[in-house]
Amino acid sequence: MKKSRWQLADDNFREQIDLLMVRMHTKNKADVADAAGIKRNSFYNRYEHPRTLRVFEMRLLSILFEKHGMVFDQTMGEGAAAA
Repeated sequence: MKKSRWQLADDNFREQIDLLMVRMHTKNKADVADAAGIKRNSFYNRYEHPRTLRVFEMRLLSILFEKHGMVFDQTMGEGAAAA
C-alpha cells in the first residue's frame, strides 16, 4: 500500500532525527531531547507522532542540527515545491 503524503513526512522527520543521533554519537533519544531543550516525554511523543511537533520545538531542533553541522528540513522532505 502506498504511503500518504503525511506518512512520508512523518518518516522523513524520524529519519532526520535518526541521522542527528548518528552525528551526536548516541542511540538515546533522551540525549537529543536534552540537547535541544525539549522535555523528554514530549520529544518521545513528537518522534512517534511528528504531527504534534510545535513551531518552537522545530526551532530548537534547527539550532541543534546546525550545532552539529546539519540542516533540519522543516518541509518534511517536500522541499520548496511545497511552498
